[in-house]
Amino acid sequence: MLGTGAIGAAVSLLWLPGPWRLRHVLDGHANETVAIVFSPDASLLATGGSDGLVLVHDMASRRRVYAYDGGSRLDDLVFSPDGRRVAAVGADVVTVHDVVDARLVCSLPTLARAAPEPGQILARFTPDGDRVVVFHFGRGSRGGPAVYDAATGARIEGWRFASTSAPGIVSPYGRRFVAGEPLEPGAEKLHDARTGRAIASLGTSSRVRRDAYAFSPDGSLVACYVRPDGILRLREAKTGNLRHRVHLDTPVQPHRETIAITNDGTRAIVGWSLGITVHEVPSGRLTSTIEGVVGRAAAISSDGRFIAAESSRSRPPTAPRTIDVHVRARPDEPLGILQEPVVWVGLLLGAALVASVASDRRASRTPSSPNESKADSGPDSTA
Repeated sequence: MLGTGAIGAAVSLLWLPGPWRLRHVLDGHANETVAIVFSPDASLLATGGSDGLVLVHDMASRRRVYAYDGGSRLDDLVFSPDGRRVAAVGADVVTVHDVVDARLVCSLPTLARAAPEPGQILARFTPDGDRVVVFHFGRGSRGGPAVYDAATGARIEGWRFASTSAPGIVSPYGRRFVAGEPLEPGAEKLHDARTGRAIASLGTSSRVRRDAYAFSPDGSLVACYVRPDGILRLREAKTGNLRHRVHLDTPVQPHRETIAITNDGTRAIVGWSLGITVHEVPSGRLTSTIEGVVGRAAAISSDGRFIAAESSRSRPPTAPRTIDVHVRARPDEPLGILQEPVVWVGLLLGAALVASVASDRRASRTPSSPNESKADSGPDSTA
């Protein structure tokens, strides 16, 4: 066979996953996008904006399947475990929506005595999806967190834990949270949400912002990424045990906005003011850079295949902002991978190598002189 090794190399290049590419451009919000979240199976994408809108898009059809105008700024969005409902957190109310039936289900109070700052109110569905837990971080709460029936909005139970005035984050199903005290640098701890018990200190040496922390979509892992040392600490959320301490290979960026990790902890994204960087874990290697987006509210799907963020491309003043959804091609999608320039380069190099090997073999079979040609055709040549 001609050029078997070269052909094999070319086929291998064809099936290697390529870099991230833009797959969908979805209509966004009139003002900044403050929350982006994928459903657990990545079939839906929900966004919330400072304009008060909740928008839900179907990832397969790119069609908007639900829209709700809450009238005031939204701070957080979360899907129920089955992906049927979305809880949207506003300044004074948490609304629960059924995105399948396209209707508002109920509204829940936030228990805040005064107008909270962004990030002080968070809501999470319980693992069965039947209840919503509303958390209040900061002084002035009235007995939070509180538990509500997700179908009726009736309060059914109250949980209490040691109050903290520092902003925090809560795992997707409300089992654990991260919080600290503003006057105690490096005091952030991982807590059990029901009892308030500190599970582990997160081991940071200086006060870090709330957006430096992230739980995986299933809540099994918690990550902390601190600049300027560039260290990502990945821990088991149940025990607080350190799984990886990784230095991320990041380019110089003016400002980090957010961080997100996949369920298996093998991929992390860092949102910057000028784009997104994608990293392998535990190597920390930079695998891709996505430009033309704002990393403030970037999200990665649980399987690590999709990344969504608000576009930073120029637009007419009256046009809404857009949400860019990028996809990472899988090895079982050769047609998608063919769109990647690196694959075409590999194919061209492979084809050139095959042509070179074929040419060399033809040359080796060509007689070197007329005498050799006559000798080969003489009577003895058939003996």
